[in-house]
Amino acid sequence: MTYKSVGKSEEETEKKLQKWNLKNNPPLSFIQVQKKSKVHFNLVHQLDQVLN
Repeated sequence: MTYKSVGKSEEETEKKLQKWNLKNNPPLSFIQVQKKSKVHFNLVHQLDQVLN
């Protein structure tokens, strides 16, 4: 299940990922997390379009 599938925005998801990322050792850079979040949302959107 993805955050998007339960109605969370891209911004909400990225904020959660940035907070979670701080627990990593070493954490990813802010930009890396931001890019990964955007890629995920774009892929989920494309998949939704194909399946529906």
